[in-house]
Amino acid sequence: MIARFHHASVRVIRCIFHVDNYLRHLTNAYFCTDSLHSNSSTFPKSLKPKQKREHNTYELFMRDQEKPVQEHLEKETLSSDDASLQSLEKYLYDPTRTIDELLAVDIRPLPSVVRLTCLEAVFERSRTSQLNLMKTKALSKNGKKGSENWPEKYLSMEHIARWDNWDLGIDPLIQQSFEPDWLRSPRFELLILATVGSANQLPLSRLLNLAGHLRYLWRYYDPMVFASVLRLLTSQINELGLREIFRLASVIREIPRLSSGTDSLVEKSQDSSTTKAMLILSQEADLLRTSIIMQTLSRVSGLEEFEAVNLLRLTEELNASLKPAERARLLTNVESSLILNPQQQSLYTVVYICTRLSLLSTYRKGIVNRCLGQLRRKLHLAHRFPGTDQSRWLSTAVTALANLSVGAPQAVGQSGDSVTWFAQLPVMPNASIPLEFTTANSHPGVDLGSTLSVDWIQEIFTDLTGYLVNRPDNSSDSRGLSFHLEVAYCLALLGYCANSIVEQAYTFKTNTANGASLPRHPPFLSLIELLIGPWTTLVLDSVNLHNVGWLPRVEWQFYYRLALELFKTLSPSDSGSADQHSIYVAVKNVQVTGLAEMLRARLGTDNALDILTFSRCQWEDQNPHSYFSDILFKKESTKSRGMSKLALCFVCQKRDLYVNRPLDSLLKVYRDNAAEVPILVFDYSTWAGLDASGQLTKCDEFLTELAQAMLNAPGVQTAQLRTWIPEVT
Repeated sequence: MIARFHHASVRVIRCIFHVDNYLRHLTNAYFCTDSLHSNSSTFPKSLKPKQKREHNTYELFMRDQEKPVQEHLEKETLSSDDASLQSLEKYLYDPTRTIDELLAVDIRPLPSVVRLTCLEAVFERSRTSQLNLMKTKALSKNGKKGSENWPEKYLSMEHIARWDNWDLGIDPLIQQSFEPDWLRSPRFELLILATVGSANQLPLSRLLNLAGHLRYLWRYYDPMVFASVLRLLTSQINELGLREIFRLASVIREIPRLSSGTDSLVEKSQDSSTTKAMLILSQEADLLRTSIIMQTLSRVSGLEEFEAVNLLRLTEELNASLKPAERARLLTNVESSLILNPQQQSLYTVVYICTRLSLLSTYRKGIVNRCLGQLRRKLHLAHRFPGTDQSRWLSTAVTALANLSVGAPQAVGQSGDSVTWFAQLPVMPNASIPLEFTTANSHPGVDLGSTLSVDWIQEIFTDLTGYLVNRPDNSSDSRGLSFHLEVAYCLALLGYCANSIVEQAYTFKTNTANGASLPRHPPFLSLIELLIGPWTTLVLDSVNLHNVGWLPRVEWQFYYRLALELFKTLSPSDSGSADQHSIYVAVKNVQVTGLAEMLRARLGTDNALDILTFSRCQWEDQNPHSYFSDILFKKESTKSRGMSKLALCFVCQKRDLYVNRPLDSLLKVYRDNAAEVPILVFDYSTWAGLDASGQLTKCDEFLTELAQAMLNAPGVQTAQLRTWIPEVT
């Protein structure tokens, strides 16, 4: 018994040392009691400490990976203090209380659960005042009459309603661009540190809420504070249900992964202790992510009850930590959820799926087909109930699919979730590429491949254009025609030419005095002509470089600039290709460099074939034109002395072949002016989808085609040949 008493005494002394050492820098940590005595009229008398409270025996941080031992927790008898606790709760949630009054509560004698309640009351008071302002702004922004702003308004409200109660924690800084005064005050610091210090005594559900609160504030304090809470959750994750696990994944989504490198974890101005603490936080977050993945994949049968949007959100939040096989398993469950739960037919579901597939940079044929199937379902409803206008629903779904296919440049640098941005047309803002496009564009586009060329999907697009054109109330004025052209533009981005709408636009333009009533910013009719159709019907002489600047893909703009540079005898500076070169290289560097390295490996070191990436070449002194290519192949001829064989290659996606006019126009101009040099196209999408052996076989086939093309080409004089790589600015 003496030994047991001695062990308990040592434990008390050790824990007192932890708490006192951690709160030593708070010089006025005990001012709260004095403030209560000085202003007793504003606080219930029953809440005043009646006697000096003994030091608590709480461990500040759990350093082991096991579940916290509960035997040392005090069994407090609260029966005599029930009235005091009820008075405290009433005081905390009185809507007239200010944050300063809430922070004046002396939380030291309170149990851990009540401390957390005090912390949540402060957060809720700060959030409520900001949320009312945010709702007012949202209503004023989306409160236009009629259906003018319907898609964005519906998607925004649906997004808030769906996820408002899903996210753990309260964001006290939801609308503040600056730090409030109370955030770094000693009172609030004491409150948050004392709450975290006793976190191992919280019930698991309340511990989850505490982690949710800290996700918004962990940057303002020692990273070890948040790390200790994450460690507690990792040790108890087996007791969580799938719903809680899904919600927990959102808590750590913004914590950098340890494998991303030290530079992304800490700022250069931070000291070594902060760096070490940040590394520990990242390590704890990675351990928790691994536990979440293991728990989720071990309960696959329980995933069927969740909606596809929940599964997609989890997959996107854990994407950086998922292996390809694990990501494929989760996406399979997303597809199964869409099949087993056919009630997931809302427009929000379709748009949300497109945004998350874009963030994942992943193409999943079954999921895309389910979204396209919703178009067919809506068209059937429209034919059965002709009095119901389904055009806005259909146009928004097509717009989301177009943003998935080509990317969403209009969302670059914009705040908020991309759900509402995917309901807007994918065009470059102000006919120019943002400077941060290559680094901040989280929606680079997912190449949908040849999926959109199958018959049943083409039939859906045909029925859609027919439905729009045949509606009597939508095609009689310029406003209705502008709406039709927007849909036709999105269909063109998906590789379908809406001829009936284009003909309708030309008829309207011919019958009116001028075409000023058609949309010009951006000019959708001109953009449709630049995107789809045989190159023989496109007159390059009439192509406007300003219109080219609206195209949503950097590659398409660059192809047209190269073609016009040669066709109209423009310099790279005049055509804009010089300014756009660095962005083009950044967008295609991974594809082109990876392919070039594999081709070099297949050729071996003894081969005399030079492979240059993103280079220009020129071989006639009297001809000022130079030719650009993704990969330039060059070799001196062994049969004809003084001659060199060249080949230009463009590495393309499937969408470049189905939205064919940009690339076809460039190939046509190059082949007409450079008969001595073969121009080749490499289908990167098909090659990337193969396994390792299939990729090697595809490379060998391409090299065989390349060798034959260079053998048949006449070549150029080596003395006149000049190759160089433009500087990337």
